[in-house]
Amino acid sequence: MTSVQAPRSLRGSGAVRFVVEDSQPGKVSAVAGLIAVASFSGAEAQSNLPPVSVDAPVERPRPTASKPTPEQIRARNALRRAAPRQQAAQAPVPFPDAGGLPADRDPYADPAAPYKVDHLQASGKFPEPLLNTPKSVTVLSKEVLEDKNATTLKQAILSTAGVTLGSGEGGNAFGDRFFIRGFDARNDIFIDGVRDPGVSVRENFFTEQVEILRGPGSSFAGRGTTGGAINIVTKQAVTENSFYNMDTSFGTDKTKRVTLDVNQVISPTFAVRAGGLFQDAGVAGRDFVTDDRSGAFVATKWTPVDAVKVTGDYIHSYLHGIPDFDVPYYRPGSPAPGNIFSSTAGGPYPDFGANRNNFYGFVNRDFFKVKQDIGTINTEVNVTPDLVLSDKFRASRSVNDYIGTLAESPRRPFR
Repeated sequence: MTSVQAPRSLRGSGAVRFVVEDSQPGKVSAVAGLIAVASFSGAEAQSNLPPVSVDAPVERPRPTASKPTPEQIRARNALRRAAPRQQAAQAPVPFPDAGGLPADRDPYADPAAPYKVDHLQASGKFPEPLLNTPKSVTVLSKEVLEDKNATTLKQAILSTAGVTLGSGEGGNAFGDRFFIRGFDARNDIFIDGVRDPGVSVRENFFTEQVEILRGPGSSFAGRGTTGGAINIVTKQAVTENSFYNMDTSFGTDKTKRVTLDVNQVISPTFAVRAGGLFQDAGVAGRDFVTDDRSGAFVATKWTPVDAVKVTGDYIHSYLHGIPDFDVPYYRPGSPAPGNIFSSTAGGPYPDFGANRNNFYGFVNRDFFKVKQDIGTINTEVNVTPDLVLSDKFRASRSVNDYIGTLAESPRRPFR
């Protein structure tokens, strides 16, 4: 029998003895020899390492939660209000080759995406961004109105979901009459957040954007607003830069339309914006019907100090022409137009052979005249970052005169 003793290990205190039996005395197994050498070499290498001590984890006490101080709350609110302005200032330019953002851009829209409106004009009642406002709102920005070529408020809202138009129900043949979610909103139309009580036809030459608020809105429009409200945002003077715009349109039926929009910076604290409208047009597909318009607006902005802002504006619009009360309706049993003498079903006269362009009224008597004069003075004083005092004074006058002819199964048009 042959025995081999391994060196003392670092992990144990006793010796390890290997006993190998072999049939031939004086010979040691090769496997046992390798194990002994490996154990001896590892023990010699580990004996030179310094001792290692590991501390057990100790639970640290959590700090007691404390309420923020009023100063911290004001600082946090100031950072939240400043974040949208910083993002707007750092937003990428949509058209780098154009030399910067448009001078007459919508101040309530995203500079990088003009179709995306971030804030409502009525910031005093809706201070949060539109994304965080818990209300169903549709905003038609300046770019949307231009792309739709909508010259009146009725044309702008015509394709808006949830809003329908009244067409003479209850004796109101003229004037903007909207139904929002099925409820009459004729008296829920606002201009810059102030109710416009007049029943009028509103032009868009002085409009910056249109805000449509759906659902009950007593906090914005007062008691009785059931279906929703419409807010018209007018063009205001800006002190950042000057610009000059003129749009001209020519079309069939003697259509001519020219609009002018000029903003002039007088000083870093005072600016004036003015515009005008001229339109002389007929109506496509209708004889003798005309739609003539004229108007002007002027707006000023004065900021003597950063905490005080005074704005004023005046709007005048005049729409006049010959109205169109549509075509007669054929009823079975009455004399049929054209070459048809009998029919089992009724319908509009043009469906039975009458000329679609025929005018069924009195050219020398029928007329409509819609006038609006609106003057507003607004003052805002920022007392603290969380307190703003504002005062708005407005005087307005609306006139809606018209005489029209309801065609009741006529034999021929009257001229």
